[in-house]
Amino acid sequence: MLDNIESDKIESWLDRVELFLMELKATDRAQLILDLNQQIQAQLMVNHEIKVDNILKKMGDPMQVANRVRSER
Repeated sequence: MLDNIESDKIESWLDRVELFLMELKATDRAQLILDLNQQIQAQLMVNHEIKVDNILKKMGDPMQVANRVRSER
């Protein structure tokens, strides 16, 4: 179970990704954020020792993630 600080880090990271993708339809953004959150949660479940900071660093800076999403569309 994550503490509030770790949960806040994830929420903040997801919020920043969403901000960089405001040109997408709200439903598309919501689905993307849900998918990203599920990826983070899955990694936490597989490896209980891994730190949230390490997962977010591995996933990339929110702007980089948003740019990847755009290039995949």
